Amino acid sequence: MAASDSSQLIVVSLIAVLSVVYALWTRIQSRRRQSSLDNPPVKIVSSSPGRDKCERLSLWNNLSIREKEIARLASEYWSDDEIARELHLSVRTVQNHLQHAREKLHIHSRHEFKYFVQQLGADSELPPRYG
Repeated sequence: MAASDSSQLIVVSLIAVLSVVYALWTRIQSRRRQSSLDNPPVKIVSSSPGRDKCERLSLWNNLSIREKEIARLASEYWSDDEIARELHLSVRTVQNHLQHAREKLHIHSRHEFKYFVQQLGADSELPPRYG
């Protein structure tokens, strides 16, 4: 095999590898685009007055009493352990209630719980504070 034959083989192999890499990259990009279309962004409850406040109250009223109680404590940055001890529940039960409350309120963090509860203000039936 001559030197020119081996360099041609290397070039052809390199082109083949690059073609496969490009095909995989385009497939990944296509899936990412499809995934973002299938999972639209979560609706953020805004702080503007009027209808949005009614919407927040409506979302809050969909929570059970226990979910409201735990959400209030979470909004005050209590840990799951502290909430469990205070309410005589298991940590897993507290985590489940928090997860259900997050889903119902369309929020993702304790910071958002705090913001949500602050925006509700005195208009909501918030459980009493502890501590």
